[in-house]
Amino acid sequence: MSWLAALGACQLAAYWHSWRWLYGRAEELVGLLAVAAVIAGLAAGTALRQRRVFRFSLLPLMLLLLLYGLCHMLPLPPILRAAIACLSLSLTLHLATFGRPPVAAYWGMVLCALPVVPSLQFYLGYPARLLSAGLTVPLLNMNGLAVRREGTYLVWQNQMLQFDAPCSGVTMLWAGLLLTFSVAYLRAFSFWMTLQALGICAVFIICGNVLRAASLFYLQTGLWPAAPHWWHEGVGVMVFLATAAALLVALNGLRPCWRG
Repeated sequence: MSWLAALGACQLAAYWHSWRWLYGRAEELVGLLAVAAVIAGLAAGTALRQRRVFRFSLLPLMLLLLLYGLCHMLPLPPILRAAIACLSLSLTLHLATFGRPPVAAYWGMVLCALPVVPSLQFYLGYPARLLSAGLTVPLLNMNGLAVRREGTYLVWQNQMLQFDAPCSGVTMLWAGLLLTFSVAYLRAFSFWMTLQALGICAVFIICGNVLRAASLFYLQTGLWPAAPHWWHEGVGVMVFLATAAALLVALNGLRPCWRG
């Protein structure tokens, strides 16, 4: 255990700039803290049961440290360096506990736990809003509402309702990806099964966000005039919980479509 503690201390010192950057984003680290707690709990429980830690090659950690140094020489965003730091520390914990490299979902789980939502919103926010608005229109048309889309707006009876950033579903997508990677890791999905799981996640999240947007349309337009103000947040929470539950059922019943 002494060599493992020394290795951990060296990693904390080597990646100090990234730990300090993550500390500055403390308000966005709920996911990282949750994943770290789960990984640490699994590792501690396994280590106590087997009463040993495995020795492993330091080559992967040295390569990650070299890559981290190269990133410091290039004008790259600090979140990339933070990702390398978290991957290095989590890889050390996994190798010492299980003595083998983790499955692919492990890496996705760690990366999703980083403060990536602002970046996802920047790159995917507008396309996601267009997609959600485009899919919401036919759903409302099926209910007899003459709604049309203009850009990221829904137009109905001279009212224009904008699909703003929260309506893009990016936050729901992040939560769905984190849930999918967590299930895939705990069930030891292969690489190809993880890809299948991600495809299922994308479909469920898109459908859930469209259902949420269509439901909120009735609140925003006054079609439900007696609805309390808190219904807006309540609808979003209920739709997400229903989507997450359906996603869990689908992932638990997943079978490989092909062998990797």
